[in-house]
Amino acid sequence: MNPQKRPSDSQHTENTPKTPKVDRKEKEEELERTAGRPKRRMRESSEAQSKSANSLGVSQKAGSSSSTPLTARAAHANAKANLTMSNHELRAKREAEAKECVEDSLVAEAAVIESAVPRDPDTAEFANRVADLVADRMENIIAAKDKSTESFLKWVDDKTQDNADGPKWRREQDMYPYISAFLQHAQKSIEAAISDLPDESQTIQPARMLVPYEGTDKNPIGSDDYTRIDFGIKLCESGCKQSLLEESAPSAENVGHDNDRVAIWPATKTNSPTLLQSPPLRPEPKPNQKSKAFKANGKKPDYKHILAIVEAKRSERDQTDAFEQLFIYNRNLYANQLNRRFTWGFTVCNSLVHACILGHDNIFASEAMDVSNVDGRRQFVKLLVNMSFCELDLLGYDPTIRIDLEKHSGEIDVYDDASKQVHTYRYLATLLSSTSNFGRHTRCYLCEDPSLPGSRVVIKDAWAHGLSAAVPPVEHGFPNLSLSEQADQPSAISTPLGQSSFSKRISNSADDRDEIKYMREITQKLSGDKELEGRYPVLKHGGIVRIPGLDDADNTVTVFGKLSAAREIHHRVHRRIAMTPMCKPLQNIDSVDKLIVAVADAMTVHNAIAERCNILHRDISIYNIMYTSLPNNTVRGVLVDFDCAKRIDIEEENLRPERTGTFPYMSINNLLASNVKRTQLDDWESLLY
Repeated sequence: MNPQKRPSDSQHTENTPKTPKVDRKEKEEELERTAGRPKRRMRESSEAQSKSANSLGVSQKAGSSSSTPLTARAAHANAKANLTMSNHELRAKREAEAKECVEDSLVAEAAVIESAVPRDPDTAEFANRVADLVADRMENIIAAKDKSTESFLKWVDDKTQDNADGPKWRREQDMYPYISAFLQHAQKSIEAAISDLPDESQTIQPARMLVPYEGTDKNPIGSDDYTRIDFGIKLCESGCKQSLLEESAPSAENVGHDNDRVAIWPATKTNSPTLLQSPPLRPEPKPNQKSKAFKANGKKPDYKHILAIVEAKRSERDQTDAFEQLFIYNRNLYANQLNRRFTWGFTVCNSLVHACILGHDNIFASEAMDVSNVDGRRQFVKLLVNMSFCELDLLGYDPTIRIDLEKHSGEIDVYDDASKQVHTYRYLATLLSSTSNFGRHTRCYLCEDPSLPGSRVVIKDAWAHGLSAAVPPVEHGFPNLSLSEQADQPSAISTPLGQSSFSKRISNSADDRDEIKYMREITQKLSGDKELEGRYPVLKHGGIVRIPGLDDADNTVTVFGKLSAAREIHHRVHRRIAMTPMCKPLQNIDSVDKLIVAVADAMTVHNAIAERCNILHRDISIYNIMYTSLPNNTVRGVLVDFDCAKRIDIEEENLRPERTGTFPYMSINNLLASNVKRTQLDDWESLLY
């Protein structure tokens, strides 16, 4: 039986008393122990006050928050690393990770709202005028209390806020139709506002429309557990013939049809995402609390197509819990969207809205936009309008990756630092997808070189700690950092729960870790050695990703540098590498003899690279030794992943544990961050234990 459909689930809401005849929690715990069935989590209260919540001016009291149910779907492909965990253990791990990351890595009152302003000055100025018109129209409607727009008035009514008797909302679900109606009203007003502007509106049009999914409180397609998001926002094509203004309200009978058009990875080199099928954009729903339209309407949201997740809470006191819930859900966006550089999200706690950008090491939260007052509504409307007009990469998408997963086709651009040319490969399959919120977000794709039909190339895409001297000063919208200032960025140790509070500064000298540079040197120096052939990755092309229209190499300083002056940005560089051969994970090997051969091959090439190239790998683990199958039923081991490599003769001024290996496979020297010079023995020490 699907746990989502069990009758007992309906008993697990905040305001429904437990049935005295049956202890349902005890019964479900027994079912989990005996049958291994995933268990729907009871809504729990948080008893801690978070530093991040205090910095936002909110406090969290015991019993004030309610968490969306979270249960592991262990059989999902995205949960392979968690197969040895019980549902309870996985749930506890993810909640602990979210709590720690929000406490340590949340940047409050960041300039998130400004980050969606279009780069093009004319477009930015036009969008600002449109936003003013949309906001003026909304204020006129609110002042007149137009009955035709009552579907969002309750949410923005300043007379219905929290009081001594508790939150004004009985359940989170009661908020969904009003929030959704506000979003849709803002979007349909853009069309009306543009029609009122002079002739330049014929040349400047919004690139997209932001539309909330009809289905709310649902477990999206592509999720690796049974968590239900409150609702998601998707992208739809601008200028649809069937506009929001022309459609009638949906009824319970016509909700859920399949002619929904949603945005996926861009299939063309434009600012607008490619769209499938023809979309009817939803009008404002009626605020009927008994209507099925906001309890189970529409088809499920799909993580492949969600621009931003919206997490709603009844009270401002639940702000910290909202950030934690958003963090838990967000990893599914990275896992399902192959061209996502960073993500957006929204928390709505009663009338307070925070826009969030979730990066590789931090969560950036905007100042609170209070929709119960004029200024807050104008801020929120301006953000929504700018997101409709801005360049696609400002929403976190990568226009150099254009993949249509529905058609299993696409293209990936690889910029080569040596030739200064862009090489385009044909996408065939995804070998590895990112499954975490923080870190490198490493993804691997199987591709074909169009000039060599039948060829197979592996493309690796990752946000590695950067070579500071390789990143030019930023010209548009960000501080012009000197090279020494760029190098003087903090870092934090990687732990099983994410980034800890431990930090050190990078030396002012240029960071020597550069996988592409080392792979190019290894390919040149070991080329022609038949004994080592096929035992190391051969670089075809590689370089730092270049976003079309920008002069700067893609890195976290340029992307997030302006978001907060109070928090230094972890310096990561977005690198992409095309290489051969295609390998298989060591875990797939089918005999001990083959395992010994694969590891021996890796040790042989590791020794050759150290002696002939003077490069130490520094991250030997079960994940970085792979193999290829040979025709005679034998294997060849391949040593991969030179993200952490470094020249042996370079003295490390500041040892950085997170940069010298995978945590469980670190040598004692690395674990202790000692000043003892590293050797090849440090790489292989983990074989002993």
